[in-house]
Amino acid sequence: MADGWLFSDLKQSYVDTSNWDSVEEYDVSSLLTSGTNTLAIYAANEYFNTDDYGNPWEGTASNNPAGLIFALCIDYCDRSETAWGAGLAFPGKNWATYFTYTVQHCLIGDWTLDFLLIGDGHWFHDMIITSQMADGTLSGYGGYPSTGPPYSHPWTLTGTVSGNTVTFTIVYVSPAPNPGYTVWATGTISADGSMSGTATSSTGQSFTWTAWRT
Repeated sequence: MADGWLFSDLKQSYVDTSNWDSVEEYDVSSLLTSGTNTLAIYAANEYFNTDDYGNPWEGTASNNPAGLIFALCIDYCDRSETAWGAGLAFPGKNWATYFTYTVQHCLIGDWTLDFLLIGDGHWFHDMIITSQMADGTLSGYGGYPSTGPPYSHPWTLTGTVSGNTVTFTIVYVSPAPNPGYTVWATGTISADGSMSGTATSSTGQSFTWTAWRT
């Protein structure tokens, strides 16, 4: 029925009087939106007259008043709630926890790696970091000289990055003349993204090293 019933003489030739005191339900969830909602609920009683079955009287505001009693049932949550995970407790009376996370540098890409061996000069290598996992685990490959490939001394790389600290291990592979030769390096990542640190080898050598993106 159109909204005009609000301002009209609501009248039918016959009024069903069998369910006037029944409890009805109406789902209003589709009418709700995020935030504050205002629902207008209107009620009216049809004009009751002597032509309605079993009724010898004309309806009035006294003997046939209109009225409505309603209740709005609300479900605040329709899903289960998980508990807070382990971590540091917030101060005060609450059960919430938090943890700190240091954003990791992304080291994937092509680098020039310079090993400085005191008394033997600079040794420039290519370093290609191919993967970096969420836990900071690194892997890649490279070789000497940095003008390669091909490399006369190819190698594989594994390592980790945590905050500004990086560690990696280089292992020479064939056709290097010394496969198995290993370098263990540790260092820091600077604000400009370059890296530097110290290293030792499986033959007892000590180096300083720097690396920058190419």
